[in-house]
Amino acid sequence: MTIALEVGVRREHSAWETLSSPEWLSAVQTRVEQVAAADSSTRRNAPVALLAIKCALLLLQDTMSDDTLPPNIVPTADGGLQLEWHHNGVDLEVYVEAVGTVSAWCREGSREWEDDYYSTARIAKELSRLTSSPAR
Repeated sequence: MTIALEVGVRREHSAWETLSSPEWLSAVQTRVEQVAAADSSTRRNAPVALLAIKCALLLLQDTMSDDTLPPNIVPTADGGLQLEWHHNGVDLEVYVEAVGTVSAWCREGSREWEDDYYSTARIAKELSRLTSSPAR
């Protein structure tokens, strides 16, 4: 399965030509394509649902800065995706179910939280800690 991430169609010189993709986009696109194309007969997971992919990409677009580290992306048994970041003492895991439902878990030192209904603002705040926290 090929996942197309398009910004616009270029017909002549325009402002689109000066825009650049965030640093994390290429790595995320490659990994999502690998996960989506994986042969489900070689693993015990259901095929990754297209809705889970769309929701994960929208979540990343809404919460990540241009210089945020790309997540590790793994398929879940139910056809969803798990997005993981483990850096600078912050562990953030976001679960996107096959039906598009999103939940998150985060731990930084003794601080820990888990939400069944994610807040993009909270996830964005935790992602900013991945690069601003002192290395441990």
